[in-house]
Amino acid sequence: MQRETAYQNMVAILKSTITIPEDVELAENTSLRDDLGMDSLGSLTFLMELEESIDGFSIDPESLEERHFSSIGAMVDYIVENVELAPAA
Repeated sequence: MQRETAYQNMVAILKSTITIPEDVELAENTSLRDDLGMDSLGSLTFLMELEESIDGFSIDPESLEERHFSSIGAMVDYIVENVELAPAA
C-alpha cells in the first residue's frame, strides 16, 4: 500500500469515528491523543474501523505500541508496514 493512500484512508476514518476539534488541522504531525483527544475507547473504535476499511490490514497486538499513536504519520507508517507484512490471500 502506498503511504499517500494509507494517509487518505486514515484521515477519512478519523473523520468518521471521532469528533475532530474545529481548530485542529489534520497533518502528519497531528497527535492522535494530544491534538485530537483520542482516548482508549476512541482508539479501539478507530483501530477496528481501520481493520474493516483497509484491505490487507490487520492489527498485530504484538507490534502495536504507544508510539504509533504519537501522530497521524506514525499510525500511517504502522498501517503501511502491516499491510506489507500481511500474507497474500
